[in-house]
Amino acid sequence: MGGIAKYKRIKFYDRQWFAEAVKVFTAMIASAAAVRAFWIDPTSWTTFVASASALGLLAFAFVSIRAGLRRDSKDDDSNHSLQSHINLVFGSVATRAGLTLCSENSAHLRAVAHRFDQQKDEYEQVTEYAGFEGGEPGRSWGITRGVVGKCISSKGTTHFSWNGTDPKELSAALLAWGYSKKEADSMVKIQRSWLASPILSVDGRSVIGAVYLDSSDPEFFNNDIKQLIVDATAGVRFALHSLQGW
Repeated sequence: MGGIAKYKRIKFYDRQWFAEAVKVFTAMIASAAAVRAFWIDPTSWTTFVASASALGLLAFAFVSIRAGLRRDSKDDDSNHSLQSHINLVFGSVATRAGLTLCSENSAHLRAVAHRFDQQKDEYEQVTEYAGFEGGEPGRSWGITRGVVGKCISSKGTTHFSWNGTDPKELSAALLAWGYSKKEADSMVKIQRSWLASPILSVDGRSVIGAVYLDSSDPEFFNNDIKQLIVDATAGVRFALHSLQGW
């Protein structure tokens, strides 16, 4: 059984403060040049006005970067919380199923969270996988793709399992679920059961994301485990609401 996923820090160039700094970089260079010109010739009215404007631009740049830093700090807290809650879902399900961490005999189990972008009609992976490793956060798919897409479009828990023995038949079934050929070929190697549970908005009218789990055991997601997953997504719902500023 794999371990609990760790939160991966965002690279500096993906930070909002860095984006703000890039936006005002040209203004900062122009401001520095204006201040230098005024220093050389303080009697020039033109350089005085330019320097005053430059100081205003520098103040704006400072405020913009500080605002970016505050948003980054808030996002870090929300991301930490979201990863912690998806780890909790994974741990709760693994414990209920009697799985043991690092046991080679245990069912291959993973859990991850996605958020739904209504404007793009896409869902995006927003956490690391808890359990066995998977792809990196930031990947996105259209809602016609896979169990998560069906879960979001139907606004209900979606489950698919495979008890057959022919990998080609499973690959064809996965293609019918909207997975790509590459994804299907990769999934037939291990996974035999897939489940996604929706995360609803505060008013309950729309889906803002989903919790996704898969397992190598085709019988893994029984009714007891399904209900546990639905109950355990409450914390993920709260963390995703915070991440999206709701």
